Amino acid sequence: MTHRRAHAPRTLPVLLVVAVLVSILGAAPAVAVVDTSFSCPGTIEPAGFADVAQHDATTRRAIDCLATHGITHGTSPTTFNPSGTVPRWQMALFLVRQADAHGMTIPAAVDQGFTDLAGLSTEAKTAVNQLAQLGITLGTGPDTFSPYDNVSRWQMALFIVRLLAASGVTVPTAFDQGFGDLEGLAPQAQDAIDQLAMLGVANGTSATTFSPSAETLRWQMALFLTRALAVGGVLPPGTTPIDVSPAGHLFLDYQGSVVSRQYVVAVGMEGPFTIELWPASAVRTNGTFEAATAGGVANCDITLVDGAATSADKVTGIEPSGTTLTFSVGCTGLQDQILPVVYTGTSLEGIAGASNSEPKAPTNDAVGYGGGVTVVQEAITGAFGPVNVDLVDKSSGWFVSGGVTYFWDSNDRFYVDGVEVTLTEWLAALTSGDTLQDGSSYSSDSGGVSEFYLGDTLPAAPTFSLASVTATSATFTYSTGAGADHLKVYSCAGTGCETTLVRQVVAGTDEDPDTAGTQIVIGSLSPNTDYDFQAAQVEDGTESEKSAAVDVDTPIQFSITGVEVFDTNDGSSGWQYLYVTFDADIVVDGSATTSDFVIHPASNPAVTYSVTSIPGVTFGTTNELTLEFEFRNDTDPDTDWVLTIAEGALDVGAGADPNPTVTFGFSH
Repeated sequence: MTHRRAHAPRTLPVLLVVAVLVSILGAAPAVAVVDTSFSCPGTIEPAGFADVAQHDATTRRAIDCLATHGITHGTSPTTFNPSGTVPRWQMALFLVRQADAHGMTIPAAVDQGFTDLAGLSTEAKTAVNQLAQLGITLGTGPDTFSPYDNVSRWQMALFIVRLLAASGVTVPTAFDQGFGDLEGLAPQAQDAIDQLAMLGVANGTSATTFSPSAETLRWQMALFLTRALAVGGVLPPGTTPIDVSPAGHLFLDYQGSVVSRQYVVAVGMEGPFTIELWPASAVRTNGTFEAATAGGVANCDITLVDGAATSADKVTGIEPSGTTLTFSVGCTGLQDQILPVVYTGTSLEGIAGASNSEPKAPTNDAVGYGGGVTVVQEAITGAFGPVNVDLVDKSSGWFVSGGVTYFWDSNDRFYVDGVEVTLTEWLAALTSGDTLQDGSSYSSDSGGVSEFYLGDTLPAAPTFSLASVTATSATFTYSTGAGADHLKVYSCAGTGCETTLVRQVVAGTDEDPDTAGTQIVIGSLSPNTDYDFQAAQVEDGTESEKSAAVDVDTPIQFSITGVEVFDTNDGSSGWQYLYVTFDADIVVDGSATTSDFVIHPASNPAVTYSVTSIPGVTFGTTNELTLEFEFRNDTDPDTDWVLTIAEGALDVGAGADPNPTVTFGFSH
């Protein structure tokens, strides 16, 4: 199932070292793998493990690389046990060390409430708690980590995606990568598997299978984690990237002459060095260019401040006399977008792909990036309007009209249809196709106050996302822009979004006040059905574009019909087993844990008891489970109990979507 959740691209205004990534634009079969040569170069020293010879060179290098980065110490000084499984406590150690390699701040360990860590070393207990504090693990239950369970491949996917996101890597929105064996997994696990394939971290066990429930072997873990190092741009220990400042991107005003910006490079190592201009404004954390402009470099020159001048876009063989190198970049072309790159040597592999926004990882000893430059024609100070909004960049704070760029900041004043609003409300209404009305004024002075009177002729699409779903209803969280009158929700019925209006509410209506945000509930849905929904907002009779389609799969409706207590002595001894019957054929989900099957006394919901093992289907039947608990003594009078089975713990029939929580009271 394809899941669509929008993530805004994020760039880091700091020095970046990029890794080779496959294109992540849209859905594609998972066939490519990230190049690890930058994080794990071929010159890495062998770790001395004598039991890895049967594996290929790539796997051996990955194992040696993990040892070099301090992520693994092996099972002994001379063994790695590559075919061994990875228990969850070992994975905690690996991931905390990996997080440290990515530059994350590792917190001092605080007890996270896991009650099943007995027998672990102090180091392992610390790692488990730190992993939970970092948000990389959620445990297998409210108070369990299951440290001795082996890590499955779907669990590994979740761990790595959370680690990469927490380290600052932009994780792409998940698109189906063609793995046909993900049925039965929770949506977030399916997303993580697809995201790892899109990032080039995991290829699967074949073109169409991922084997999510298979146990992760130690040699596989080495490959996953070293590719994650490359995605995060992690350099080998002891390798220092070149420091180029300024590191932040800047828009420079074009006034009919050369626009230049000076850079200072902290060398700290032997040359020669090369300076090269790339046609881009910035480099994303995933290694692709931001806003590459073909041909822009041709209008920009490099000048070395030490007296050597050049009009080329690449200067090689630079041997600085001290510990710094200073140069300036001058441009004459309107809308030129360039990024200065400094690196050792004279050759940067993969630069030919720069104009296609798909750079390859540099294999040089050290690389550094300065902040990009975009040359613009800024608006002249004074009154203006009406003008059309041709292009808008809300994250950078500018819009273009007639080839002229207007910038805004929090010092300015903002109006929508004549009413003064906050900057947040103004941005929510601003979109290409709007107009800035007569009476607007612009100040290009630093700290000056501009006034923007927006005629919101084309409302922006509302935000719209799925909050929860049952077999017969779906709850969506939404927000509309300033001036919105109504919200319209359309059903695409899973047919490519040939829309049918299903709900219309006054903007701001909240139909689920117990949930944070503003919600609308769509009812009368059919169980076990694939839906797509979109939303549009209406302002003064004008309807906005529709939001992106939100995929909704309603679970199958089912319930408990009976609970039979297996009583060893009918009131004089106790009981241990429950036979639970359902009104549909069921199967235990592959991701279910013991904490998903719980009983509690009806009089005291706070006292809960979980099953002692993951249950199985009873006696070959398809609609009954045997649940085993710790032995419970009989009471007189008998106790009323409540059985709760968590959402998603059971799949019904051939369906694999999470089903709702089911509860049933019984007495004994």
